[in-house]
Amino acid sequence: MSTTIKRVRDINCAWGESLCWDERQQRLYFVDCATQKLHWLDGAQPPVCEMQLESLPTGIGLSEDGRVLIALDDGLHLVDVEHVSTELLTPYPEGLGGRANDGTVDSSGSFVTGTLRAEPGQGATWTYASHGGWIKVDNGITNANGHVAIGNGDSHKLIFADSPAQVLWSYPGQSASPGDLYRYGAREVFAHTRELEGFPDGACQTSEGNVLSCILRAGKLALFTEQGLSRTIDAGSEQPSDVTFGGASLDRLFVVSIRVDFGHGQPASRLAGALVEIEGTGLQGAPENRFKL
Repeated sequence: MSTTIKRVRDINCAWGESLCWDERQQRLYFVDCATQKLHWLDGAQPPVCEMQLESLPTGIGLSEDGRVLIALDDGLHLVDVEHVSTELLTPYPEGLGGRANDGTVDSSGSFVTGTLRAEPGQGATWTYASHGGWIKVDNGITNANGHVAIGNGDSHKLIFADSPAQVLWSYPGQSASPGDLYRYGAREVFAHTRELEGFPDGACQTSEGNVLSCILRAGKLALFTEQGLSRTIDAGSEQPSDVTFGGASLDRLFVVSIRVDFGHGQPASRLAGALVEIEGTGLQGAPENRFKL
């Protein structure tokens, strides 16, 4: 299948991350970790709005009241872009093993996240709920990335990557009754990325419940199903860092990337660090869950 990659105007990040589409506002959010700024585009069209944050921003989720949930250095914050304000929602639990990296909201309304660059195997994955606090999901994680929460009810599962290990893990989620928090079971391997010669980073789900994962260094997006690797898509640059679907029908595919050297050589692509839209994939996304306050 032939695809076309186009830059979204002159947007260029040093370290783009954390794409998130708000279907209510028809707004595309992303961050530049290097400048510690939150960016957004209404209708996924310029002009680009921005808000300076107090520390390095990573994982993003949407809250029920319209604010944006962002992982900063000291904990999870609720960010109000209309009033240019931030509120600390919760500090990180001691057992997280550092600060949080990527994250997503599951269908119970909890935020799922994990450690950013811990000592090998010394980090963890956790969930946070406003009425349940922090709950540990698993240990033995180094750098948690690309959290995707698929399904609801008894069919719910959590998939995310440990980037240095080049693996995506899958956890079954179960709740005692409708509306309860999920308790995640033992992990299983969902996919490896060694054969793609790259490291998994940000990810999103498709409307069919599959996972589209950015593969650092390989410059690819990898579509994984329960049966394994289905296809790859050229991301336009060497270090794609996150991906999401946007637009009124969730059929517009957006990708951000990194143009700093992460030890694999300086990215040479003219689109390194750009926000791009990839057309012709034939894929469609699913709406984001919202954090319950």
